Amino acid sequence: MSWLKLFPVSELPMGYSRSFQHEQLGVEVGIFHTPDGLFAIENTCPHHEASLSDGPVKQGVVYCPMHFWRFRLQDGFCFTGPQFHLKTYAIEIREGHVWLNTVGLVLDQPPSSPV
Repeated sequence: MSWLKLFPVSELPMGYSRSFQHEQLGVEVGIFHTPDGLFAIENTCPHHEASLSDGPVKQGVVYCPMHFWRFRLQDGFCFTGPQFHLKTYAIEIREGHVWLNTVGLVLDQPPSSPV
C-alpha cells in the first residue's frame, strides 16, 4: 500500500468533512470524521458532480447536497443504484495525522444493498 500523510487530525473535528486532491490520486477525495471513525470516498457525485463533502452525513451515509443521492461511507454503495457506487480509500490516524491509502479499495462489483 502507498500511504500519503494529509493533515493533523485536529484540523478535522468530529462531525466535519473536507475534500482533498493530490496529483497522485487523480480524483478528489472526501474525508469524513464521524462517530464511527474516519472515512474517505470519491468526493464527486456521479449525478451532477456535486461535492459530497459539502453534504450532510447521517448514520454513516452522506447525502449529495444537490439532489440528495445517498452514498454509504463504509463502501461507497449508492442507494439510488448500485451502478453508481464510488471508490473508497483506506484511511487511518497515525501520530496525530490523517493518512490515506492512495491505491484505494477498488471493488470488482458494486457493494450489496443494506439488509
